[in-house]
This record gives sequence, structure tokens and C-alpha cells, in this order.
Amino acid sequence: MAITCPWCGRPIFIGNYITLYTPTDPNYRIPDGAVVYSRNPLRLVGCQRSDCAETGADYCGIWEAPGKVKRIPSAIERVMVTGKPVVMNF
Repeated sequence: MAITCPWCGRPIFIGNYITLYTPTDPNYRIPDGAVVYSRNPLRLVGCQRSDCAETGADYCGIWEAPGKVKRIPSAIERVMVTGKPVVMNF
């Protein structure tokens, strides 16, 4: 089961790390095959590719069967909670 990254249009496969970004363009149209994680605020499931995600520190979940996000704290969220450096093992 693959979904479409709403930012680059490439596939996100089961087991891939994901990002949850919010569109900044008020006229943004969600592409076919993209998945909405939440509506308020609007967050879309995006890919982890280095030329698509803003940074690896934004990885905040894994795309799992049967089409759900397994949410994990991102590196940024961990730093905000602890105030200390973190090491992510991807």
C-alpha cells in the first residue's frame, strides 16, 4: 500500500518514515492519493526524502499497514521537551 507525498508526488511505502507538514498556500489543493493526518490544523503525510523534507529532524512517524501513521516524537520535539541534544537512529 503506497500513498502519494503531497509535496513531491512520489510514493510513500509501508515502513517509510514520514513528515507532517501544513500547507502555507491558502489555495493549496490536496493531490489525489495524499493522506490527511489531521484537519485542524491541516497536516498532510509527506515523505522523508532529503530533497523533499525540510530536514531529517522533521521525521515524526512511520507509514504502517493498514494505512495509518505510527506517530513518534521528532528530533525537534525531543529537544524542546528535554532541552538537550538528541541522536536519532534512522
